[in-house]
Amino acid sequence: MDTPLDIHLLILQYLTVSDLKAYSLCSKWHRDLVLPLLFRSLRLSQASARAFEIGGCLGHLNSSVRRVALCGSAHQSDIARNIDLARICCEGLRLFPRIVALQVAIAVTPEFHFPLVAAIVSKLSACPFYRNLKTFSLHCTVAIATSPIYRPPEAIQGELSPDGLKFIGGLTELPSYFAKARQCIYIPWPLALEEASTTTLNSLQHTSMTPLPLPCYPIFRNSAATLKRLKIVSATVYALLTALPASPYPSVGELWLAPTRGDGTCGVRPLFERVVEAFPNVRDLRFDMEEHTGTWYRPSDVVYTMLGDLAKLQRAQLPWPHNMSLNLVSCGLLQFSVSKWANPCVPSAKGGLQDLKYIDFVAGPTWSRPEHAIYRVTRRPNGKMEGILMPLKVAEYETQPFED
Repeated sequence: MDTPLDIHLLILQYLTVSDLKAYSLCSKWHRDLVLPLLFRSLRLSQASARAFEIGGCLGHLNSSVRRVALCGSAHQSDIARNIDLARICCEGLRLFPRIVALQVAIAVTPEFHFPLVAAIVSKLSACPFYRNLKTFSLHCTVAIATSPIYRPPEAIQGELSPDGLKFIGGLTELPSYFAKARQCIYIPWPLALEEASTTTLNSLQHTSMTPLPLPCYPIFRNSAATLKRLKIVSATVYALLTALPASPYPSVGELWLAPTRGDGTCGVRPLFERVVEAFPNVRDLRFDMEEHTGTWYRPSDVVYTMLGDLAKLQRAQLPWPHNMSLNLVSCGLLQFSVSKWANPCVPSAKGGLQDLKYIDFVAGPTWSRPEHAIYRVTRRPNGKMEGILMPLKVAEYETQPFED
C-alpha cells in the first residue's frame, strides 16, 4: 500500500461501524487493521466475555476496548437473571485494562435496587481500569410493589445461584429505605469522572401513581475537580443535589436535570438556586420538568432570576412557568426576564451573561395544542433580545447539550 499506515488509521477514525465492516472485507490486511477499531465499543454479555478470555478468539483485542455497556434484561421479572448476569459481566470486565467509558443498565425491584448497585460498583472498583474511568452511566429501572410485574424478594432469592447470593451479600438486610440511602456514601464511586449520567425510573413512571421516590445514586460524588458533563434523571434530583458536599463542581459545563413524576420535594426555584451554588460555570443547561412546578410568577416578576448568576451560560432549555399561558403577553414577559438576566446593572446578574446565545422555554401539550412548543429568546449581535415561537421539532435540528 502506498498510503502510510498512519494516514489509513486517521481516516478510519471517522468511519461508521458499517463502513468499517465493509472496509474489513477488502483483504486480510484491511481486516487486521480494522478489528481494533470495531471493538472500541462493546456490549458485554456472558458469550462476549468468554471470547475475550485468554485463548479466546478475540483475546488479542482486549486492550482495544474503550467503551463497554453492561446491560441486563429489559424485563423486571428477570431480576435473578439480571443479578447473575451482572456478576458474570463484572468478572469479565477485568479482562479490559483500558476502559474509559462504562454504561450500566439494570432492571430491579426496590429490595434489590441498592444491593445490586453497591455490589456492581464495589466489584468494578477492583478492576485495573477503574481509576482511569472518565465516563460512567448508571441507568436503573425499578419494578415497584404496585406494578403487575413485581415479584416478592423471597421468590427472587430462591432463583439466585449461590454465586449470585454471594455477589449481593447481606445488603438486602438493611432495615429501611433511608438506611440504604445513607449507605450510598460508603460506595467506592469513581474518583475522576469527566462525564456522568445517573437515571432512576420506576416501572409506572408514566402513570398517575406517585410511589415512594427511589434513590438517585451520586456516582459523581468524588469527581468535583474533573467532572465536565452531568445528567440526572430521577424523582429525587433535589435531594441528591442538597446531599452533595458544599464545595462546587467548577468544571461542569453541560448540565441536564430531569425531575420525574413523584418529585414533590420542591419546585423549580430551589432547584435552580442549588444549581447556581453547585455548578457556577455551566454553559449549557437543560431542565426537563412537568409544567406543574409549584413556581408562580406575577406579571411584574423576573422569571428564574437566579439564573443571572450563571455568568458563563450560553444555552438553556427551561420549563414554561406553571401559571403562564402560551400567549403574547407571557412570551413578552419571558423575553423581558432574559434581558434582565443579561443586564449587568441588575444585582442578580453578576457577569451580564456576555456569552448568552439563546434560552428555550418549553411549553407542554394541551387539549388545544397537541405538540410541545418552544419560545426561543436569542441575543442578537447588537445585544438586544429577540423572541420567536416555534414547534419543538424545529428547535431540535440544532445540536443539543446532550443526546438522549
